[in-house]
Amino acid sequence: MTIRVAIYVQHLLGTGHYVRALALAQGMAARGFGVTLITGGMPVEGTPGPGINKIQLPPIRSADASFSGLVMEDGTPLSEKMKARRTDALCAAMRAAEPDAVITELFPFGRRQMRFELIPLMDALRATPHPPLMLSSIRDILIAPSQPEKLEKSLKLFETYFEGALVHGDPQVIRLEDSYPLPVKLAGKLHYTGYVTQSRAEALPGDTGFDGRDEIIVAAGGGAVGGRLMEAALEACRDGAGEGRRWRFLLGTLLPEIDRMKIMEASDTLEPDRMIAEPARPDYRELLARAAVSVSQGGYNTMMDVLITGVPAVIVPFAEGNESEQTTRARLFAERGLAVHLDEVDLSGKSLKAAIDEALVLPKPKAGQFRLDGAEETARIVEEWVKRRA
Repeated sequence: MTIRVAIYVQHLLGTGHYVRALALAQGMAARGFGVTLITGGMPVEGTPGPGINKIQLPPIRSADASFSGLVMEDGTPLSEKMKARRTDALCAAMRAAEPDAVITELFPFGRRQMRFELIPLMDALRATPHPPLMLSSIRDILIAPSQPEKLEKSLKLFETYFEGALVHGDPQVIRLEDSYPLPVKLAGKLHYTGYVTQSRAEALPGDTGFDGRDEIIVAAGGGAVGGRLMEAALEACRDGAGEGRRWRFLLGTLLPEIDRMKIMEASDTLEPDRMIAEPARPDYRELLARAAVSVSQGGYNTMMDVLITGVPAVIVPFAEGNESEQTTRARLFAERGLAVHLDEVDLSGKSLKAAIDEALVLPKPKAGQFRLDGAEETARIVEEWVKRRA
């Protein structure tokens, strides 16, 4: 019996949610599952790998960093017509996939904006002769709604439609209840998988690479909200931070053009042995494994890169609006001596220089300190549950 799984993911700002969902899909495909990965964010280049059928819905994104609304690819507000078109496409993709299990990334604990298509989908799935197992896939730290009625709605959706939540974290680091209030009757539906990342053997390079060696690597994921970090890093580089090491700026595809041009122009004025600016690279982890220091924001996938490579790191978490997830994670990792935490409000070339000096003397993390087999464990849990239902 081939287990069929459908994963729904909607990234709105960066690409972190998509990257984690893709890692889960790859882990399940490696176990022999038939996987359908349905994505509704801006298109991400690259093939998902063997055994994975990727379906792109008409793409939408957040209008801005404060998630004030949804817009289509050209920046126009999301119309009712497009909502209906996406809902039809999503339901059609699920019918074609005939999944034994459906996993929604973050929903219903987040992505409340997507209820217009997910609730009709879940109602349609429940009405089938053999409804699939419904699971929510969530990271280690969530942001609880500020309004009690929104929290109540999310919890009611979870209780009504979902049989469990896969928490991609390690309870020895933080429990979901520490960031998101859950009633006791629902806490029993949580299943911790460990952190989702590549295996150490896949992530670390051999002895042939030179790029990144003893460098300071600056990156901000997709780059949509990384302008301030890049600007401060450029100032620190110009001021001689890093004890003469070369700086390598990796520019994400979503970095605003004005910030991109500023970095590229600075790179043209400095010697190549001092600064390099280039597009974000697929071998990012290999660069980190050879680097002296990593400078980045504090997203889930970024922190996994830091953990698995053991690179000394300065984390400047994104904290606009109501965002507290990255700050919480950065604080936890800093308390364990795994990174230097620098708040965005304190960010400057001078403060970043001091943080880099501090990071250079951090001890290497201990092997086995955290569970990093989240993709494999997720596949095992899903297989166990599907077979139990069958």
